[in-house]
Amino acid sequence: MQRLLGRSLSGSSRTSIAALVGALLVGATALVSSPAGASNQSIHFSVTRVAFGTVDIGTSGSDSSIVTNHTGQPLYFVSATPSKDNKGAEYHGSAGTCTGALAPAATCDVAVVFAPNEPGLRASSLAVTFAEKNGGGTITSEATVNAALFGRGVLPSFTLSGARAGNVMVGATGTEEATITNTSYVPLKVHSWSLEGVVNHNFKVTSNACPIPLAPGGTCGLVLTFAPHRTGSASATLTVKMLVPGDKESLVTRESTVKGTGVVANGKGQPPFELSALDFGTVTVGSTATGIVVLTNTGKHNETYVKDSITSNGSNAYAVTGNNCPTPIVPGASCDLTVTYSPAAAVTHNATLNAQVTFINAKLVTVTSTEHTSLTGKGISPTLSLSADKFPTTTVGATSDGLVTITNTSLVTLNYDTAAFQGADQSSWSTVGNSCSSPILSGASCSVEVAFTPRSQGALAITFDVTLDQTVRLHESFVGRRIALIGHGVLPTFKISPPSLASTPKGVPVSGNATLTNTSSVNLSFNGYGVSGTNATDFTVTGSTCSGLIAPTGTCDLTIQFKPSISAPGSEHATLKVIMNIAGTSPLVTTAKNAALSGTES
Repeated sequence: MQRLLGRSLSGSSRTSIAALVGALLVGATALVSSPAGASNQSIHFSVTRVAFGTVDIGTSGSDSSIVTNHTGQPLYFVSATPSKDNKGAEYHGSAGTCTGALAPAATCDVAVVFAPNEPGLRASSLAVTFAEKNGGGTITSEATVNAALFGRGVLPSFTLSGARAGNVMVGATGTEEATITNTSYVPLKVHSWSLEGVVNHNFKVTSNACPIPLAPGGTCGLVLTFAPHRTGSASATLTVKMLVPGDKESLVTRESTVKGTGVVANGKGQPPFELSALDFGTVTVGSTATGIVVLTNTGKHNETYVKDSITSNGSNAYAVTGNNCPTPIVPGASCDLTVTYSPAAAVTHNATLNAQVTFINAKLVTVTSTEHTSLTGKGISPTLSLSADKFPTTTVGATSDGLVTITNTSLVTLNYDTAAFQGADQSSWSTVGNSCSSPILSGASCSVEVAFTPRSQGALAITFDVTLDQTVRLHESFVGRRIALIGHGVLPTFKISPPSLASTPKGVPVSGNATLTNTSSVNLSFNGYGVSGTNATDFTVTGSTCSGLIAPTGTCDLTIQFKPSISAPGSEHATLKVIMNIAGTSPLVTTAKNAALSGTES
């Protein structure tokens, strides 16, 4: 549903808007001059330059060059050919909306695609060719005008987290994971990795859990082991290289630090019981998983469970919540210690569970024994999904509303944090409503209402970024997703009904009204007019009722006087050009239309 523009627009406009305004908003009688360098000056049309901004290598951006027909006859699209300096076919042109006849003073969009294959500024041009045709559809003449093309290729990006193994007993092995997040708009794959600063093979990459390819916004991990050969802290530098699949030139490198601490086990010899290790796998941040550590009496005496503790548990992610150990625990018997894992951050957590038992040995002496086991788990960020309505083609000066729906696809409750637009066309988009009150429960959805208010004609694309957050044990974490929104702007329309002028002798004026009708859905205001053509001096605008706003379906009149000045009975012709402002646009956007004037000298 479209609604009239009810607020001023802000922000920088696109290059194509500036070109359009510069071409039309010159003055009441100013007409656009012929473009320089056309191969046939009987055909006059102009094109706007296209500035793409930054585009990831491996992806493409779409935009359009606006073509305006300044010829008194219809023109027809022939071709849009990139220049010879278009290395690696980075730019592509096509007809876009320029199909069929382009009427005098009308505009259409030549579609341009930018697919960079190298980083840095990539400047080129597009040779746009239009032609005139005769009644049989045969091209009679054509002209070419170059549209300047600018874009900047950027390498894709990703982040690499550090990894901490925590305390690991000398002679044992601990696990840690470095998380890779694809922060670009293009799929990536892991090309290679390396470790520097490794001593006696204490750090090692053991597996790559990354899919091929890793989708934009996706995360995965490199699993590392830490096997300390001595006590104390140790670290190494992890280097990861990623690239766009199939493109060996787009290598991107990131580094991070992996750490661990070697510790000595308490006691001597083997204790008379054992504890099983516990790996929780992946657990969503903000949720709690429960697991079991099994205690087994491997000695020859009855044992009594005394107490437990968790060390290297700086994040307080682990807790022992209970046990079912009987008194006594007879030789060969087992019991369970219940452990919970509640990650507050999307990292790997390693800790040590210590359990203590007592027993009476053969000398009737009470002996206290302690055993240790490892606890491992990885916190993962909550997830959400975005879906968006399709925005209809919208008149410049009007607004179409749509919804971006946010769904909490994770197992925990999330809070709405922010939403923001990214891209060159931000001035054409805004948020006007939000049903996302906190909290957003697991599986629940809410919507942000987005208004599309085109500032120019052609395709207008934007990226909408949504961020949700949660606070777990005073640790605030954020999770975000982005979605592309695409709309298409069209200039409003109006029609000119030319006057019917009576036949008159030389020097005797006759008058009639040219009626202007607003055939669009937005308010227009009269900007100016121009009269051109072979007999332009014999046609004069002598009056006007066109003041103030012209509402949709509204009309106003220009009084046209015809006063033949030559002594040659017959028909005379001229062209009336009318320029209208689109009400409410800032900076002002205009639209223009031509109408034929004719009179007969008797």
